[in-house]
Amino acid sequence: MQKIALIFLIVLTGFASNAQQESLFTQFMFNKLAINPAFAGNENAYCLTGIVREHWMGFPGAPKVQALSVNFPKMARDRVGLGFSISRNSIGVQQKLSIEGSYAYRIPFENGEFSMGISVSGRQYNTDFTDPSINMAHPYFQDAAISEGKYVKNIFNAGFGLYYNNDRFYIGAGLPRMLRASIDLGESPETSFEVRHLYVMTGFAFYINPKIMFMPQFLLKAAENSPVQMDFNLGWKFYDRYFAAVTVREGGSSYVLAESLDLIGGVQLSREFFMGLAYDITITPIREFESGSVELMLNYCFGRKDKGTYIVSPRFF
Repeated sequence: MQKIALIFLIVLTGFASNAQQESLFTQFMFNKLAINPAFAGNENAYCLTGIVREHWMGFPGAPKVQALSVNFPKMARDRVGLGFSISRNSIGVQQKLSIEGSYAYRIPFENGEFSMGISVSGRQYNTDFTDPSINMAHPYFQDAAISEGKYVKNIFNAGFGLYYNNDRFYIGAGLPRMLRASIDLGESPETSFEVRHLYVMTGFAFYINPKIMFMPQFLLKAAENSPVQMDFNLGWKFYDRYFAAVTVREGGSSYVLAESLDLIGGVQLSREFFMGLAYDITITPIREFESGSVELMLNYCFGRKDKGTYIVSPRFF
């Protein structure tokens, strides 16, 4: 069992260094700023969004993420948007602290608004091969190719995004990491880099009746040397206060068609405060070793320019 734990931790650390490195969020529709800087300013209010996610519960060393973002209202005659985010990710024996600032320039049209965004980010990778979860597996830990000790790596990057939306439709594309910054440990040759990720998202909404709105949404995630992953989301808003959705996540693996079935629920607790909860039911063979994934999202918006009644917040489009 100790040997299995060691192998899992090492594989996870390698996964973090060479495959999809961006955080995975089931409630992407509430956290677009994390993957597309062009969304900055789109809330038209001061909005704070916090997300806590535990992936593959019960699996040792499985990914965990805590993230906080701030989206500022439009400024400079509604042409400029600003955003800021900070997150902490852990996977295996590696932890990553990320800080990112976003700027968007918005161009109004008669039936919508188009924005272009850029972001600047910094990350600190901490890898600890002295972690007790590895030491307990000694003497299996004897491979000279595996690093020992603690390593810290600081890097910078930049991102770009496009976004168009109106009251009932949105489409956007984001490239959060445009540079292939080296994330190798210590003085080793440069073989590991931050992977470029492309996110393409779209969605629309229409009322089935005066009390129920139907909102299908789609997210495509593509990373270098990794399978394309797609989220097909069907959501409903009830009485402009409650939200329920189901997502089928496909791709992410070359061996299975669907990766998970995700359930999402949310409620507008007040005009300013919205809470969402997601539970991912794993469909792949790894389900035998874990208990699914859970994600809690809290959003607080204040200083809205509009004075309507309840509006599911943060806004979808």
